[in-house]
Amino acid sequence: MKKFLAALAGIVMCVTLFAACSNTQAPPSNDEEDDNTPSAPQHVGYDSGGMNDLFYQNAVAQFGSAPVMGDPFLYYEEEDKTFYLYGTTGGRRFDYYTSKDLKEWQLGGTCFNPTSSDWCHSRLWAPEMHKIDGKYWLYYSAGANDSATLHCSVAVADSPAGPFTNNITEGVTGDKPRFDFGFATIDGTVFQDDDGSLYYYFAKDQVAGVSTIWGVQLENPYTIKEGEQAVQLTRVGYAAMTGGERREWEAKQGNWNEGPFMVKHNDVYYLTYSANFYQSKYYGVGYAMSTSPLDGFEKPEDSMLLGTMGQSDPKKEWDYVSGTGHHMFIDIGGENFIVYHKHYNIKEAGNVRIFTIDAYGFREDGSMYVNGSTISPQARPKLLSGYGNIAGDATITGTGLDAGSRRLLKDGGIGVYPTNSYKTDVIFEAGKTVLTLKFAEPRAVRSVMLYSGTDYSMILKKVDKIEFGEVCYVTDVRLDGNYIDTQRGYMAVGNAISATLADDVNISEIKITINSDSQFMLSEIAVLGK
Repeated sequence: MKKFLAALAGIVMCVTLFAACSNTQAPPSNDEEDDNTPSAPQHVGYDSGGMNDLFYQNAVAQFGSAPVMGDPFLYYEEEDKTFYLYGTTGGRRFDYYTSKDLKEWQLGGTCFNPTSSDWCHSRLWAPEMHKIDGKYWLYYSAGANDSATLHCSVAVADSPAGPFTNNITEGVTGDKPRFDFGFATIDGTVFQDDDGSLYYYFAKDQVAGVSTIWGVQLENPYTIKEGEQAVQLTRVGYAAMTGGERREWEAKQGNWNEGPFMVKHNDVYYLTYSANFYQSKYYGVGYAMSTSPLDGFEKPEDSMLLGTMGQSDPKKEWDYVSGTGHHMFIDIGGENFIVYHKHYNIKEAGNVRIFTIDAYGFREDGSMYVNGSTISPQARPKLLSGYGNIAGDATITGTGLDAGSRRLLKDGGIGVYPTNSYKTDVIFEAGKTVLTLKFAEPRAVRSVMLYSGTDYSMILKKVDKIEFGEVCYVTDVRLDGNYIDTQRGYMAVGNAISATLADDVNISEIKITINSDSQFMLSEIAVLGK
């Protein structure tokens, strides 16, 4: 338990000496007849997935110097190859941070500081910065003259660093909020559809103790389309606006649907939102689906994307994460990530929140998933490390694997919640299991990661051997015990058995040998390569 808590504080780092396969080849033969005979595979050491150039880690001191903030919004500027991070940090202005690598952050300064003639003077919350038609638009919530009633608006700039101004164009000044619906609103976001149409989503803030998600079409980034009226899109605790099945997880503490964000995949609109009180450990992220951007949204049975296990399984309460919410989604070099905040102090819910990032994706059945919330080392974006997960390009075979199991092991989604384990986990029987991944042609490979399933009783803790083609192999590859709570019987999401080499090896086959005395689960096999 002590080791588990140490990992939460970000002070446990696993550092193992390792050697590159290419640096440990057998000595050349003196027999001329054997000159063209391949060297025998060499047994080498490895890094167990600690903090090297391939990985990042969501811990207390995450991403190195990442700032403390709520409601984070991440933007990547192609022109200067820089990440810009915005969030709720004070209350009377918005600052921004920059990073080249998502590890080291610098305070860029203040990007929006309202003037005395602006309508907004306090409680500046939840900034989102979207680039539309060459301009940079900062959507935000705020109050006027310390009023308890909040409204949503937008400011504009010529740079992601600002300075942003409410004086958008001639006749459009900052004397009033741009989006005033006659009731309190927060957490505005904008979505641009494939045909260029713009839609604005927001939360109707705590009217009669309930917050709900609404939407409306825009004429341009700062004007509601003429004749359009905002419509309610969600009902707290229910699958649809008309009621239907209950979604109990999102009404454990308070009645909130807030912090909306929209993504589109295969012509389906995914309206995502945060639920429960933001200071509660149960603050989490859910989603609803529709074929229309402003109508017919339904929350699937497994609608929770982020949260504690206690929300989906009352018998379990994860203590390594709290308050995972107010999110956004970002494409980083062709890979999908979710950015959100969680509570700094996992034992005491409160206002101190920190920036967090994990992978997300979509399954073949159209359902959405998030690989998190993680605290153990995870693969950095390929844009930064140069290595992506290439397991999907391989053909996988193994003892007892059917077509469905082979698909699950390389679909990108790791096991998170027991309630949807059928969508993620593959069960293997006791005894010897050999899994082989074959590529059509040699690939540059650096690391192999095996993610356990969601059932703690079937965690795989050791792999006997991983063979990197005919080049080299590693043995006795073990799961990092720092992220397992043996006393309470759970493991942190995303803890993987991993073996990372110092340099690339060009191979077309990876063979994994496991000898287990009991059944075990795997949810995913990742191969980091080029």
